[in-house]
Amino acid sequence: MIMIKTVILGSGPSTVEHIKILKSLPDFEIAGIFDKDSPDAKSFSRKYKIPYLDDHEKIFSADFIDVTGYVSTYFTDLKMYIKKSGNLYIEDFGKQDINQIELLYRIAEESKSIYLFGKKDQFSTIFAETQKEIKNPRIIHYYREIKEIVNSTDKYIYNHLVYDIDLVLNSVLTEVKRISVSGCVLKLNFIDFINIRIEFVNGTIADISARVSGNNEKQKLIIYQPSKSIKVDFIKRKMQIENNEDKEKQRLTKKGYKKEVYIKKQFKYLANCISTSSDPYINIFSNFNSLKIANQVYDSLKIDKVN
Repeated sequence: MIMIKTVILGSGPSTVEHIKILKSLPDFEIAGIFDKDSPDAKSFSRKYKIPYLDDHEKIFSADFIDVTGYVSTYFTDLKMYIKKSGNLYIEDFGKQDINQIELLYRIAEESKSIYLFGKKDQFSTIFAETQKEIKNPRIIHYYREIKEIVNSTDKYIYNHLVYDIDLVLNSVLTEVKRISVSGCVLKLNFIDFINIRIEFVNGTIADISARVSGNNEKQKLIIYQPSKSIKVDFIKRKMQIENNEDKEKQRLTKKGYKKEVYIKKQFKYLANCISTSSDPYINIFSNFNSLKIANQVYDSLKIDKVN
């Protein structure tokens, strides 16, 4: 087996999880870790017995780079890396610069590189099953309650809501025509409830409502179509299909979807893409469309950004 030589750039909160998962997968060999802004990478190097790389040539000659920090820190080098058909995974696209993200995407398109962002529910089995049932979505309702307490609206938008937007965009797969945004303060000292209405060029309308609850975790997706409706509960891991045409098979409920480690599934999926030179099935263009909409939400609510 030819192993995929991997370098980790950054030492953010997810880095340790990435190291452990990559070490557990036979397709990957961690060739090193580097972070020009933090000493934590050296600590991780010692603890997990992986090389600390400060050699520019070795870093950017890897088969695959896993970015767990900010793209802007390594942007110039990453551009050259992708131009040479390097494969790139970015853990958190919500905190990245949208212009840099779009440019990297354009370069990746030309060089046939694998270019994928960290995602959550898009890699779950239940969402993959849901996508098989999506034929002609007309109305989408998405509701989310976030248990985790965040301390500002912008962190709420870029750490959580941007992924909810991306999930909806991956359900429709067509261009956005217009969006409208509203928000209010319910129980915290910042805007903790946000509603987004997205109208697509094909006539589909999506309504996203999300709030920081602090004590409940809810996540539901309802897709109305002419032939069938789909109801998904991501927390209870249950999907219900209501057939609008065949009255004898009107309702089918699927349960028992297991709790999954999404990042592990993503790395397995990436390994297959790299080894077979195949494109990711996830609509990559939705990544920075989601970020564009998140920026519009941020601007519409006229909030102050917290670093």
